[in-house]
Amino acid sequence: MMIKDTAQESVRKESAKGAYVRLMLLGLGAAIYAISFTLPAVAVGSYGSDSLSGWECARIALTAFRNSHEPSSLILFASGLINPLTLAYLALRMLGKGPRVRRALAIAALSFIPLSWYVIADGLRIEIGHVAWVVGLLLMMAPEAVGMAREPR
Repeated sequence: MMIKDTAQESVRKESAKGAYVRLMLLGLGAAIYAISFTLPAVAVGSYGSDSLSGWECARIALTAFRNSHEPSSLILFASGLINPLTLAYLALRMLGKGPRVRRALAIAALSFIPLSWYVIADGLRIEIGHVAWVVGLLLMMAPEAVGMAREPR
């Protein structure tokens, strides 16, 4: 009986450590994510040209499909959906609700990141804001997306 009690106590301690690490990753990721919107995210053309901040990129992406119905506009719009998906994920995470929905939101948001790279590859240059945005998203949602954030049974 003593061995079983010790094993259960060990599992509880490990679960508490894992929860703490996931919480720290979420906080760090959310801070980096929020800051990324104020930084230059992409630049048009060659070095020394005008940059667009993360806020401007988000606005352009979410309104792209309204202005044009070309396939590239749909791809840009889909990459713009990452931010609303992330906000929904964060709301559910802060409320401690919907673990299955949170996981689906995390997987969807992270799987849309390459769409932004497709858009950027068409004549834009990545700047620090975009890198920070991706890092923040990964820190916040990757543990949940890969199943590391499951609650102990």
